Amino acid sequence: MNRDLDDLLDLTGRLVPGLSGQVAPAAGPGIRPGADNAQAIARLRDVWGQRYPEAGPHYLALRCWGLLIWQPVYLSVIAAHRSAIVPDLSSMTQPVPDDGFIIGYTLDRHEPLRACLRQRMQAAAAQLRNICATFYRELTQVLRVSPRAAESMQADCVLYALLAARDGDGAAANDWARGQAAEWMDLLGLQGRSGYLTWQRAALPVIAVDRQVCCHYFRRRDGDYCSTCPKLDLAERIARIDAESAMPA
Repeated sequence: MNRDLDDLLDLTGRLVPGLSGQVAPAAGPGIRPGADNAQAIARLRDVWGQRYPEAGPHYLALRCWGLLIWQPVYLSVIAAHRSAIVPDLSSMTQPVPDDGFIIGYTLDRHEPLRACLRQRMQAAAAQLRNICATFYRELTQVLRVSPRAAESMQADCVLYALLAARDGDGAAANDWARGQAAEWMDLLGLQGRSGYLTWQRAALPVIAVDRQVCCHYFRRRDGDYCSTCPKLDLAERIARIDAESAMPA
């Protein structure tokens, strides 16, 4: 039995806590590209809307959007750069548990694409464009999400995935992430929707996602501005990111 898929899912689970996938038939209902996801997405909306009604419609819409796309994005980017394969995500099933956190998925066993890096990136990007367009169309049946905000959050997710896929965290790894980010933004049609900030902290070069859209997390009763929130000025963002990195793991 070829274990390339299993090995890829094991790797992504190690690189990204919570990205827990299995090569197995879906154990129950879930969100799946090409399926009728209306009921599951409406349930996702209701869970988060009831939990944080004070946060408002923008938070609710972007929270649901981020949950829908983060696993396909991370898996695709890491597969392209850290393996020799690109899985077919048409069978990717993402359960929606009672708490609303979409964490975990299954893939049917199949023969993945094997190709050079450029072809892997092109194939992964083509899948992501289709999946994100489908999920956006389905989500906007029940919530209002501006195309610009959705594209910006998708671009942010790709850039975070590249940081997870880096080999190390030094200057060379940061330069690699910036170079690959430009390629992904072109392939996904997301030019200008996100980027990276870089600065020097002592002897260590720092890189962070330069987000273009606010997720409105600060509107939650337990929320605050994210360290990378675009509503904060640059100095405040850098100070918060530095403070986070100094905290013990």
